[in-house]
Amino acid sequence: MIVMTDDRGQGLALVIILTAFIFVMGSAAVALATSLRRNTGSEIRQKKANYIAEAGIEKAVPIIRCGQLSLEDLDSDEGLDLVPDYISPNYAGGLIEYVKVSGENGNENEIILLIESLGTYQEACCTLQARIKVDMSLDFRRGLWISSPMENPSLFYPGSCVQSDLYTCGAFHFLGNLVDGDLYTGGDIVLADDTYLTGDIKGKGMFTAGPGCQVVGNVQVTGDVQVEDNAVVEGDIRAAGDVIIQKAFVSGGIWSNSEIFVDEEGGQVEGGLYPGQSIELKIKLPSFPEVDLSFFRKGADKALKGLQLWQGSLKLAGLTYIDGDLEIAGEYTGKGIIVVDGAVCVTGDLIPGGLQDSLCIMAAGPVTVASDACAFLLIYGQDEVSLGEGSELQGSITAYTLQMGENANFIYQDSMVDKFPPSSLVTLSILSWKRVSPILSY
Repeated sequence: MIVMTDDRGQGLALVIILTAFIFVMGSAAVALATSLRRNTGSEIRQKKANYIAEAGIEKAVPIIRCGQLSLEDLDSDEGLDLVPDYISPNYAGGLIEYVKVSGENGNENEIILLIESLGTYQEACCTLQARIKVDMSLDFRRGLWISSPMENPSLFYPGSCVQSDLYTCGAFHFLGNLVDGDLYTGGDIVLADDTYLTGDIKGKGMFTAGPGCQVVGNVQVTGDVQVEDNAVVEGDIRAAGDVIIQKAFVSGGIWSNSEIFVDEEGGQVEGGLYPGQSIELKIKLPSFPEVDLSFFRKGADKALKGLQLWQGSLKLAGLTYIDGDLEIAGEYTGKGIIVVDGAVCVTGDLIPGGLQDSLCIMAAGPVTVASDACAFLLIYGQDEVSLGEGSELQGSITAYTLQMGENANFIYQDSMVDKFPPSSLVTLSILSWKRVSPILSY
């Protein structure tokens, strides 16, 4: 029988204890490493599911942007699933299970869309929602549309001519001009010095027609009316305020919510007089479009910096974004949109090569058409647009304010507007972006 001494027994016990400790720690380390690997793998799958769900929303945006969907007809409850007709389900080793687009309440110039996307990667899944505002306020079909605020009013010099309907948010003073179309204003209207207007007038404010002026259509305003000095209104007059006719002729009738005064010596009204009415005069004017031009930078086919000099034969295609100024003149072919984060100067004639060609310029800075130049284009200007003396512009203008030099001419051309689908002028902005369900991993 072998008997251990105390020292040897204690040493053996210590070895056994250390061995057991190392074994326990090793087992714990293995278990921890296994757990970490499992958690790391789960986290990777979760991130990929989130990435795939984001891709579903990002793929939906250009589909909306290019006008493939009829936004006005989208159901607010069920929505339209873009997978697989518009978006392929296979993505980055996982699946875009669905991308549903539904409409929410908006107004006449914008639509709010809800986009929900479900992405899966192996056992993980993620659902994301985005609310997007679709701004459709820019409409070149209005012809001539100007804000013309009080601090920076538009000015038409004598002899300038507008062959288009005219919409303006502010007051307007015509001085020896021709307007071949209807006039809609958000302020007072003054016609002087043989101004001739072929259409109707609807305004939020007063209306005054002076020496030799003629209105072929009807007049409807929310303020007073004064027609004098051999002016002629060939239609009816409806006003919320007083109506005064002095040495002037009205071929229609006059309705007023207040008083009507006709000068016995020189005033003549062929129709009836109807004072003291309760006419509800609703003059609805569109808000001036505030387009986010920076939106077009990301989707541009070509992006340029600095001053650009475009002269001669110009070939247009797609969307060009210029971070700088542009000077342009010549003959262009193709169809193109040029967005300029700066000023634009049309230095000479700018004409299309054929009937199928069209050009749209959208500018953050002033737009100038040189004197005696002839230009065919659509203009959206967030600053002043100026047509030089004797110049002619055919197309459409939407501008913050407009200056027309003597004998300048603007002619609305709907055929040029038709070349651009409304979706090409739409801008999108993200209102919210959120996860609507936890990322699940099994």
